[in-house]
Amino acid sequence: MENGPLGTQKEAFENAKSLATQARNAYKEILSSFKEILALIKTLEK
Repeated sequence: MENGPLGTQKEAFENAKSLATQARNAYKEILSSFKEILALIKTLEK
């Protein structure tokens, strides 16, 4: 397996893209959980 500078850059870019996607998904999950918690609090306040 040949690993020139371009190959390494491409791999790094793909890894960064993958991490960005994971971060975005985690953010969406956190936001969703936060909304659920808020809804639960509102329910309990009644």
